[in-house]
Amino acid sequence: MKSEMITKSVVEFYDLMEDVSRGDLQGIVEVRAAEITGAALYSDEAWAVSEEILRRLDDMRKNKEGVAMNLNDYVNPEQLGVMRAACWGEEGQHFIDKIEEVKQIIATMPVTYGTDGQSPGETMTALHYFLGGSDWWITERDVEKDQLQAFGFACLNGDGQNAELGYISIVELLWNGAELDLYYQPESLKDLRARVAP
Repeated sequence: MKSEMITKSVVEFYDLMEDVSRGDLQGIVEVRAAEITGAALYSDEAWAVSEEILRRLDDMRKNKEGVAMNLNDYVNPEQLGVMRAACWGEEGQHFIDKIEEVKQIIATMPVTYGTDGQSPGETMTALHYFLGGSDWWITERDVEKDQLQAFGFACLNGDGQNAELGYISIVELLWNGAELDLYYQPESLKDLRARVAP
C-alpha cells in the first residue's frame, strides 16, 4: 500500500517539476510523506519516504532527455485535474499507467518536419483531440516546448469532404477546451483518411 501511494505521489508531483525548483517541491513532498506513513512530519520513516519520492522524481527528470513532458502542454487543465484525481481512486493504477503511456507516446512521436518525405501509409497519427463534432489528429508535435505549431489532420464539424492536413496549435485547442483522447490507437494517415474522409 505504501509503495502504491509513493507511486501516485510521484505521478502527481512529476508535472510540478516544470514549474517549481526541487527545493520548493521538497516541503510539499515532506507533508505527503507524513500522510503516507501516518508518522510525524520529521520522523525517520516520513523522511525515508520523502527521500524515495524525491529520488524517483530526480530519476524521471534525468530520463527526460530534453523532451517537454509536462502534460499541461498537451492536456487541458480540467481534464488533467480529473486524471490526477482518478490516480487516487479505486482504478488509480489504471490511470497512473495511462498517464505514463500518454507521456511515452508524446516523447517518442515525431517533431516538426519529422514525417517529411513519408507516404500517407507510413505517417502515423499519434494523438487525437476532440471538441464537439470536430477532431484533430496530430502526426508531429512542435519541436519547441510551446505547442503552437504541431502538424496533423483536422476534420471540423464532421465535414470529411473538407478535412485537411495542416499546422495545428495545441495551445489553442486546449484553451478552447478540446480533450485528448486517452484511448486513441495510433493509425496511419492513409487509414485515417479512408475512415474520416472516404
